[in-house]
Amino acid sequence: PLAKCITAHMQGRVAQLAATVREKRQGLKNTLRSWLGGKKAAADGGGGVVLPPKDGGVPRYAHSSIEAFLRQIADFAFLLRDPGVALGYYREAAAEFKRDKAWLHYASAQEMIALCLCASEAKRADVDEALDKASVNYIRASSSP
Repeated sequence: PLAKCITAHMQGRVAQLAATVREKRQGLKNTLRSWLGGKKAAADGGGGVVLPPKDGGVPRYAHSSIEAFLRQIADFAFLLRDPGVALGYYREAAAEFKRDKAWLHYASAQEMIALCLCASEAKRADVDEALDKASVNYIRASSSP
């Protein structure tokens, strides 16, 4: 019974987060920004990237950012043993992290992509490619200032 309650709660949370991501992406501000090719505003009230002050360090994400929600959805889907759904959300999150040059976040998303590919019995070459991207970007993240 406890496992069923936890599973139901996690499934509800996935649905809630997915709806929130959909709403944020369909907002007028984001639609105009995507048409005009603009960048995300830092800490714009809707979440977004928060950069450390003046040091050009690793981007951090507010807990209410689309990126954080994508990662949470993917993690929950993975825990719920749905690697196909998790894979899609990890790929979306990885694309956001790559766009922001958040190499540590990108590497960890690639690592989870590899795990999802393993769990869904994908081609070995696809798994190796994801692991290579993760390794390269962990090194990149450790060598950046």
